[in-house]
Amino acid sequence: MDFRNCPQCGKLFRYVNRYLCPACIEAEEKEFEIVRAYVRDNEGKSIPEVSEATGIAVEKIIRFLRSGKLIVKGLELDGALTCGSCGAPIDSGRLCEKCRSNLAAKFEQKVGERKPQIDNLSLSSTRKERMHTAGPRKR
Repeated sequence: MDFRNCPQCGKLFRYVNRYLCPACIEAEEKEFEIVRAYVRDNEGKSIPEVSEATGIAVEKIIRFLRSGKLIVKGLELDGALTCGSCGAPIDSGRLCEKCRSNLAAKFEQKVGERKPQIDNLSLSSTRKERMHTAGPRKR
């Protein structure tokens, strides 16, 4: 088991694929719902305007966008999100489409280089392979 301290509240919790403790995750989900409802009802607002109206920090709203939970439709970004590789403006995530494609191509190339060469191995055997079992025990 892996235990960590919650970066938000400092409590010790059992880490299971989430960086926050269960109480902070629940609080963050409530904040997300507030932001989502506000953006849905007030299209065309910028991130600072949404932050001011909802009381949710700009960084947290940007985190919602980067994770893909919050959809950009109805929200004015004004260059708030940029590609982590080239710096181009993006709508969500961490990379622009061009950098994502380049990364995928490099990954495919590396995977292709590391494919095991099975051709040289003989998969058939000349003798019959059998599972050997113990016979009945003598008493």
